[in-house]
Amino acid sequence: MNKLFVALIGLLFIVACNQSTAPPQSNTAAQVSVNVIDADAQPIPDATPEPVTVREISVIAKKFEFAPGSIRLRQGERVKLTVSVPSDDTEHGLAMPDFGVNAKIAPGESKTVEFTADKVGTFEMFCSVPCGSGHKQMRGSVVVE
Repeated sequence: MNKLFVALIGLLFIVACNQSTAPPQSNTAAQVSVNVIDADAQPIPDATPEPVTVREISVIAKKFEFAPGSIRLRQGERVKLTVSVPSDDTEHGLAMPDFGVNAKIAPGESKTVEFTADKVGTFEMFCSVPCGSGHKQMRGSVVVE
């Protein structure tokens, strides 16, 4: 009777194994996929940075003035000033301490300075090189809105 019992158990085991509908399991992560949808998710921005536009402005420094005497900018604007001194003049400077600018310009030459107008207000620009009797009046302004 024991042999019959063992044979019957074995037969039930074989039948049970053949009727399993579950797919074979694998341990590889490549076969696992999960789709998660977040209704509040924002699109991922393009990784390509926006090109930075630089506003170019020419300034002439001459006895005893800057032309233009006032420069208007927008806050956050990147600025490139090209400062020239006429060849028949003397050495001048352009200083704007609020933006970290201080350049010396020899007669007949030009210098380029760049800064970002990161503060709102009216800021002084002045000649930073003693250039003669009107040196103290050689001033201008930068207005950032």
